[in-house]
Amino acid sequence: MRKFLKKNERVLLFTALLTAMILLITCTILLLSRYTGELEKQADTQASLYSTNTSNLLSRGVEEYVHKADVAAHLLAVTESRDDMLSVMSSFTMVENETFSGIVYARYFKGNLIYDQNGDPTTEHNVVSILKDKTDPCVSSVFYNEARALMMVAFYAPVAHNPYVDSVLLFYPVSVLRTFSDKADQTMLEASEFAALCDATGTAYDVLYRRDGYQDAVYVNQNIPNIMYGSDQDARHDGLAKDVDGKIELNRLIQTGESGIIQVRIAAEPYVLAVGGVGEFGGGFCVVSLYRAENVYTSGYEFVHTILGLLVVFCVILVVLAVYFVFSRLQLNRKIAEVGAIDPRLGCPTGVKFERDAKDILSRNKATQFSVIVAELKHYKYIGEHFGEQETEQVLLYLKMIFSKAVQIDEQYGYLGDGRFALLYHYREKGRLTERLKTINSVVGRYGKLKSDKDLYTLALDFGIYEVPLGDFDNVHGMITHAEEAKNSVGRVEDLQEYKFYSEKIQQSYLQNAEIEVHMESALADGEFRVFFQPKLNIIKNRPDGSEALVRWYDAETDTYRPPAVFMPLFEANGFVVKVDRYIYTKVCEFIHDCAQNGLPVFPVSVNVSRITAVQPDFLDYYVTTRRKYQIAEKFITLEFTESFAYENYDVMSEIINTLHKNGFLCSIDDFGSGYSSYNILKALQMDEIKLDSFFIKRGLSGDRDNKILKSVITLGRDLGLKVTQEGVETLEDLNRLRDMGCQVIQGYHYSKPLGVSDYISFLTHAVKEAELERQRIIKSGR
Repeated sequence: MRKFLKKNERVLLFTALLTAMILLITCTILLLSRYTGELEKQADTQASLYSTNTSNLLSRGVEEYVHKADVAAHLLAVTESRDDMLSVMSSFTMVENETFSGIVYARYFKGNLIYDQNGDPTTEHNVVSILKDKTDPCVSSVFYNEARALMMVAFYAPVAHNPYVDSVLLFYPVSVLRTFSDKADQTMLEASEFAALCDATGTAYDVLYRRDGYQDAVYVNQNIPNIMYGSDQDARHDGLAKDVDGKIELNRLIQTGESGIIQVRIAAEPYVLAVGGVGEFGGGFCVVSLYRAENVYTSGYEFVHTILGLLVVFCVILVVLAVYFVFSRLQLNRKIAEVGAIDPRLGCPTGVKFERDAKDILSRNKATQFSVIVAELKHYKYIGEHFGEQETEQVLLYLKMIFSKAVQIDEQYGYLGDGRFALLYHYREKGRLTERLKTINSVVGRYGKLKSDKDLYTLALDFGIYEVPLGDFDNVHGMITHAEEAKNSVGRVEDLQEYKFYSEKIQQSYLQNAEIEVHMESALADGEFRVFFQPKLNIIKNRPDGSEALVRWYDAETDTYRPPAVFMPLFEANGFVVKVDRYIYTKVCEFIHDCAQNGLPVFPVSVNVSRITAVQPDFLDYYVTTRRKYQIAEKFITLEFTESFAYENYDVMSEIINTLHKNGFLCSIDDFGSGYSSYNILKALQMDEIKLDSFFIKRGLSGDRDNKILKSVITLGRDLGLKVTQEGVETLEDLNRLRDMGCQVIQGYHYSKPLGVSDYISFLTHAVKEAELERQRIIKSGR
């Protein structure tokens, strides 16, 4: 622990300092956020106060003129004749009448009619007819008098107990209400962005204040809600804010004459929209003001700005420190990377340096075709175990020398480890690249024989090749991965190739193999691997000759079986085949035991043994012990080995076969004739059976030539005392041909496809009955 702390002292100190700063900044921001919320509430309160004071002035101005209408009503109420009443009406418009100065004209109601001040019936704006039913003094909304071309307002008061008049209206130009704005507190007005006197429709008929340079100017006759939130009828008027609910609330306050505030965000800044109603006298008048929160609560926001400024400075210092630290770490990492760029043992570029150099080369040559290649020394681990570390190092130095001399201009190589080299080569044609790699492989093979007490080995390489798309240079590591996937691709044909090119097919195979490897253990545990039996027919005696046990993988999701060709090559490559082989072998032993216990037909079974399974240290012990555990009779199980495995090491194979014979097993060579050492096997190994590869019965250059070859192999096998079985028989013609040549056993779809356990039992039961009937017929016929 002490060493760790000392080694990482600077990093830990910087991390602690950075963490403390971040916590401090976070806490400060949280506090500021909470404080700012309180500031906005304070700003709302202040804006409401300003708006209320201004609207109160309006209310008092309206009240003054409503009172004049009430005075006029009292003067009319005491008149005792119609002429006297008309005289009073006329006096309202006299210049010398200071009480009613500014009045334009007067009207009175009697019944359902309206009369001018001379007593003649007349018509007026609709607003007048609305006022006639009022019971208290009030004011109308603003209206336009076309005859006089004036915006006007009417003040109304009912007249009590006069037979000649019911109520009186005094008409003034709307300017009489504007006089109150001269009395408004300029400090309060100047705190706003604008303040407008509006009627119940939200239309401004007087702008009390507008800040100089205010970008969205407010003028007389403009609709304030549309200015704030945009016009529903004209999409060009977007408005300052986008809050639909805010517009609804603003219209409500204006229409009802209530006072209230609405919080608004304009360009992300907080504003307060305040509405101050005129009060009890009606008329729908109100003052609408827009305040920037910062302007109505300056001291609080100045404090926030000061703290934010300090935070910015603090953050800048923090960033500078972080950049300095990161830069210093990058320099250190660069030095470390440079140290790790050369493999200390081989003195050549490492995989890290290869990726860096390859990316640089590809980025400089975007119009040139390249390939990334992984070259792997075959059986690298085997070489290390059998020839020693020193010899392995000499081999790697030899390979390094070859690759260093083989690179051309704008090419690179590097050592990836575990006997693998990465190469970046120009790529013009697949054939030319392959020939180049073949030349390298040829030179590698000239190293000389590796020798130990038991082994003699010649060097060779496997290659995986990824064709780099033009202009692609970002992910060299991914290119190496694709080349590895190509090199490691599993397939019957590809396994024999040393130069494998990456393709979509390989990618799909890689994904499929990955899916198989993820699920193989659980599939084995859940019993998804099933045993199928393909019956064999003794065509000499015309009776069943047992079967071969085959494995199928049941996929419950699709309710289908995966064929062995999909998964067995991968299992052989990753070693899982050992578990599968043993699982199938155990199931076969259980099957034979159960059949014997239940009185069902019992026939011999052949079981496949992979090369990987056969070389396990406990192979013989497991197979012998399991046969005895299930009490399987001797020579009822035949173990089938591939011809290629038998060829690899005759001594090991001979020892295995001898031990198996001693413990009651029969041994067979599967796919006999598919390799180039078939006759060597017959000389070196004491087998019990040869299973001829299906190519023997396929048509070749001529039928006569085919028959001679096939018959010679069958004859040779029988002369050596071996059972000869032909695989892949699919036609009656082939069966008859094989019978004529002396072949003893056939296996293939002509006789039967692979069968599940229950179907195989039914097949055997039927076959036994048929054989018995045939025997009885022979007895009766006297043959």
